[in-house]
Amino acid sequence: MVDHGPPEREVAALDRVTAEFTRELERICGDGSVFDAAFQTPQPEASGRATEDADSVWGVNVHFALTVAREVESGAGMGVFIAALGIRIPPPRPPLPNTR
Repeated sequence: MVDHGPPEREVAALDRVTAEFTRELERICGDGSVFDAAFQTPQPEASGRATEDADSVWGVNVHFALTVAREVESGAGMGVFIAALGIRIPPPRPPLPNTR
């Protein structure tokens, strides 16, 4: 038997939730690019929150993230949203000293 992936209705439902989540990010911080950029590098704190069988976007369960986003004040900013998710993103590492 060949696994053809999830049924179209499941894909469509995830697309709708993801679109709503994106609108919530825009309401919270103007756009979702900051959130996307935060997860461009491996984030064990974030990926640990997504279960293998859950729908996820950026390594975070999109249903959970949408629920949290709905509770965050408009214009609060991405930092507030990420903190509300319970994710701690470490600060960028300082550059290595030049040894030349």
